[in-house]
Amino acid sequence: MLVALCLVMGAAGGVFVLKQRGLLGEGGPTARAPIVWCEGLPVERCGQHPRDCRVLAYCDGVKFCAATTAQPESCGAEGERPQDLEGGTAGATSLVELAEDPVMEAVLRSDGFRLSELIASGRGINLPGRSKATRNLSPLMAAADKADVAITRMLLSSGADPSLRVPRHAETWPPHGWTARCFARFQELSAVEAGLVVTSTAEERCLREADLLSAFRSRDSTRALSLSRELRGDVQVRVLERAVELSFKHRSPLLMRAAVGAGWVPPKGDEASFESWPAYRALLQRDLQTLEVLVEAGARWPPLAELARLGHADLVRRSLEAGADPNAQLPRLPTPLVSGVQSGNSSVVDVLLEKGADPNLPSRGDVMPLGAAVNRPGGAPADEEIVGLLLEANANPNTAGKVGALLYAATGACRPSMIPLVLRHGARWDKATQGAFLYLSALDARKCPDASKLELLQALLAAGVTLSAEDAERHDARWRDAILHPPFAEVLRQAGLVLAPTPPKPVHEKHLLLFDSADRAKDRRGEPKWNNAASSEAP
Repeated sequence: MLVALCLVMGAAGGVFVLKQRGLLGEGGPTARAPIVWCEGLPVERCGQHPRDCRVLAYCDGVKFCAATTAQPESCGAEGERPQDLEGGTAGATSLVELAEDPVMEAVLRSDGFRLSELIASGRGINLPGRSKATRNLSPLMAAADKADVAITRMLLSSGADPSLRVPRHAETWPPHGWTARCFARFQELSAVEAGLVVTSTAEERCLREADLLSAFRSRDSTRALSLSRELRGDVQVRVLERAVELSFKHRSPLLMRAAVGAGWVPPKGDEASFESWPAYRALLQRDLQTLEVLVEAGARWPPLAELARLGHADLVRRSLEAGADPNAQLPRLPTPLVSGVQSGNSSVVDVLLEKGADPNLPSRGDVMPLGAAVNRPGGAPADEEIVGLLLEANANPNTAGKVGALLYAATGACRPSMIPLVLRHGARWDKATQGAFLYLSALDARKCPDASKLELLQALLAAGVTLSAEDAERHDARWRDAILHPPFAEVLRQAGLVLAPTPPKPVHEKHLLLFDSADRAKDRRGEPKWNNAASSEAP
């Protein structure tokens, strides 16, 4: 019985070991973990692993090495490649993110101690990672791409295969066909590149691409421009896209010119995704020279509303001359005119109106241009020049907001000359209820000297704004403070301000100074000398 128990435990242990080594799946001995990365092998080496790998061809005729479990699919009517062959290892595009391979995880963490343990335990060091970022890289490629000299040397000394190359895939990085040596060249790891040499035509191409990216990474614009002329039309799109990203990172118009010279064509994009337009990215970085390079290369101009918001009047004009719509309404953005008004840049507003912007077109949230001029971001005062430009362009003065909004804006902004301007263009106000508030708004104007406040009051008086007896009574305390300044008092009286006489204030008994009559001082006539004339005993 003891022997039988031992046999059962031994069999269970054997199954466990087989499962750990990937030789036995959940359904039986048919499932077998890969011992070689077929997709990373050159085609000429595919026959060395007949049990695991076989040669297939993409629909464009290019042969590649694939796992025997990969199922080829028929090509489309126009010869497009099957979708599954563009998605990473074995052509699979799994929606489930798998746990990273232990060897690859040790490489990514630069954990040499853990990596040496895994190598000693017999773990494969030529298999790709399992995550989306690493499933097209061998551990040796990943170490070289991280510029990790120590890990790269450890993998090489342990038998890592430097001839493995990146297969076709759908991600933007890494580039197709790159070997570990190409990644080392990109990172300028000359100390380990000699141990990664693999002589092949494909590697020579990727080394040229790596040289180009290395110039971008080190910000060597002279070298990048020279290489871009040599390699024009012979650089894969993924490499060009990485070069563009490095150009944005360094904010270098010369590097961007080199990327364009190497064959990169700026994507047009659609209006819903304007945030990804290359020229818009340059605008947000305030890199106007790079923006110029991109526009020359055919990139789409940044949204006109954003050019207006940032106050670039010259770029606004050039964009309009290139065909931009002055009344364009892109998603998540206001109209160009409202953006220009909110920026407070009168030159931008002038250009937009000159090129046909509609001063009565509502923006996102039904914001009108005049309303934006009156209610500027951060509580900034209205700009008289911008208001004048809009009114001269026939903006409806009653679209500024509530009745009297333009007059309130003039007084609040301390702009006396703006009052006759808005009235001349038909601005309305409620004579029955708003007279007092307009005068008080002028008196309360921030950062407005008394001389300018006086001009505001005089402009309101000249416009026919009057005060009633109800106004005087309702704001009595405010008026009494204002008339302490004689010039203000004169204008307010001309506007009709009449204040009632001020009644004497009653004196409470607790405020009286009472003291004993024996201690009272005498004056020259012998009468008591009172310290408080309001006392009840005072004559």
